[in-house]
Amino acid sequence: MAMMVCSLPECYRPRHQRRGIIHDFCSRTHAQEAADMGLIPPLHRPHGRCHVCQLHGCNTEVFFDEATNTVHDFCCRRHANMARARGQWPRPGMQGSSVCQYPGCNEWVSRNPETGEESAFCSRSHLEAAQDQGAQPAAEEPLTVCQNVRCQRPAWMDHRSGDQLAFCGSRCAYTCGAQHLVGQMKCSLPGCNDFTMLHDRTMDDMGYCCDYHRIKAEERNLTQNPEAHVDRTFRGGPSDDFKLSVLTKSHQAYSSLKEQFLVKFQKPVDGLSVERIFKVQVPGDVRQKHKVFEEATNNTRRRFHGTSCSDACRFFMDLRGGPCGRPDCNVCSICTHGFRLRGSVGRTAQRTNMNLRYGEGLYFSSVSGKANDYAAQSEKVYLPFQVEWRGVARRRRSGYHAVGRTSLLL
Repeated sequence: MAMMVCSLPECYRPRHQRRGIIHDFCSRTHAQEAADMGLIPPLHRPHGRCHVCQLHGCNTEVFFDEATNTVHDFCCRRHANMARARGQWPRPGMQGSSVCQYPGCNEWVSRNPETGEESAFCSRSHLEAAQDQGAQPAAEEPLTVCQNVRCQRPAWMDHRSGDQLAFCGSRCAYTCGAQHLVGQMKCSLPGCNDFTMLHDRTMDDMGYCCDYHRIKAEERNLTQNPEAHVDRTFRGGPSDDFKLSVLTKSHQAYSSLKEQFLVKFQKPVDGLSVERIFKVQVPGDVRQKHKVFEEATNNTRRRFHGTSCSDACRFFMDLRGGPCGRPDCNVCSICTHGFRLRGSVGRTAQRTNMNLRYGEGLYFSSVSGKANDYAAQSEKVYLPFQVEWRGVARRRRSGYHAVGRTSLLL
């Protein structure tokens, strides 16, 4: 029987199953995201049929943290520690390495499983009780939480600058009236429709609605979207300095690229269509050199380059894994390392026995159908690039490539 995956778009983890009940999502977090997106009705509290304490012999309903919408595995911290001490719960827990600072408590402190940071207390109840009594955690472990009084999540720690932001994410910022900290772009994690968060001092766009989504994106080899109307952006190159963005149909370049590709094919092909358009962004130093050259020539043309895709590569139709990285996949090599005459460029034409009329080099054409001829007998990807001309001098800039379908890949 095929594995049933999470119902949240773009998530392929198996559905959560407990006590014979298979849920629709992999976790309550994704169920809540689906509810926020309007895909399902609002969620109810966890019920005892499947959400019972995992300590053997305890049938109490698990603890549900309404402030963070988190469903825990045990009814209390004590039972969680007992289960782990007895070897009944081998999963990595939230147990820290020091003892709770609340007077008279000998439980271990809690640890954030996402960041690895340890609290000064074993639970939120002891934290709040200590605050009511005027007790403070140790100076070396300050608790910096979101400024939304109804939220106890840690405030966003910018991993680039080391700055602690005021809120955990854009939702809490908006709720507290800090709309100026909510960006204009959508979160870079695929499937999330929340707006991004702005740094409260530099006003830089953080690229995500919260730090948790940044972490989840990086686990999938994704990075911050460089512009609006981009579905997701993959990292590539030896130092992740190449970026490969999937354009949405609302992107300003999408319609013109699609139309030019189809009109310029100039050959009768049944079922010719454009399925996806990607934008390749080269490293900053290359972009700067191109900008200087572009301003000097002021003569930009969009041209097509045809290259082959490995038979084993499914990336351009299935986005889950990112570029394949195979040495025989020319298009993935171009997208992540650029044009290399003796690497990713040239073998496509050689395998089709096409005559290189002007010798070894990088060939571009204004006719997409001609680029197709140079990538015949293979799965195909066409790369339309902006090219500047000055006599015989040619330079390339960040380009786009369109993935289409006839009886092959375009």
